[in-house]
Amino acid sequence: MSIFDLEFRAVAAGFSHCVALNADGTVVAWGDNRFGQTNVPPGLSDVVAIACHNRSNFTLALRADGTVCAWGQDWGGVTTVPSGLKNGKFLAAGDDLGLVIVDEDSSLPQVYPVLQTAYSGRQTLFTTLPGLVRPIGHQWLFNGVEIPGATNAFLVRSGLLLSDAGLYQVVVDTMAGPVTSTGGELRVIEGGPSIATPPADQLSYQGGTVTLRVRVDGSAPLHYQWRLEDQDLLGAMGATLALTGLSPAQVGRYCVTVSNAWGSATSASANLKLAQVWTWGQSNYRPQ
Repeated sequence: MSIFDLEFRAVAAGFSHCVALNADGTVVAWGDNRFGQTNVPPGLSDVVAIACHNRSNFTLALRADGTVCAWGQDWGGVTTVPSGLKNGKFLAAGDDLGLVIVDEDSSLPQVYPVLQTAYSGRQTLFTTLPGLVRPIGHQWLFNGVEIPGATNAFLVRSGLLLSDAGLYQVVVDTMAGPVTSTGGELRVIEGGPSIATPPADQLSYQGGTVTLRVRVDGSAPLHYQWRLEDQDLLGAMGATLALTGLSPAQVGRYCVTVSNAWGSATSASANLKLAQVWTWGQSNYRPQ
């Protein structure tokens, strides 16, 4: 079997040799061997990362257990790995220099937030905090069962049901194999709307444009009805209300009533005012 028959996960090149990491965690090397740089240590396995430098004749390998193996030209002691080095996560090689980033607590990837509460019918988001683990793939779990198609670093759940409450985790695929994260708990509740952020007062001018916005908590679907001076506005049934070509007839107090199957809530009023605009001076200028 030649090297071309193997499945490589990584390749690195030194000054006059090459090294490759196989999918099974073993290492192969070829090229100039005057300094033993292609003499892969017997029994080396469970390798998750390799490193060389294009001006040097040595190789570094990081094992899944966080330890480091080195071989080749020992210029400056680069192949003499410091005793006690463990929990390595990332590996790099300089010009006769080795570098390893160490995670002292060797923590697992984390799901954030750890606990969140969301209303039914709404949307929620979980994200992954991988720490020093280098991810190459993700698979989200709900109560230990894979979620079909959930293979991103984040997870969006829309149209929440009470049955969506539970523990969410992500299996992070790494060079060392899959690692299961800590869990994030989702609680789903039902309830009527409450006004989280009411519409704000607006000051504009005749012919101008303003947008009123409201942010609401509560179970979806939510229904909106905007009012001007306690009179319903036709077609004004969204979370925002855009007013264009403003005129004095639109000046006044605006509020919005939001309702769902569990109740309703009405916001505080927002006042819309039009400022007077004064102009003076020459008025017969025409741009060329």
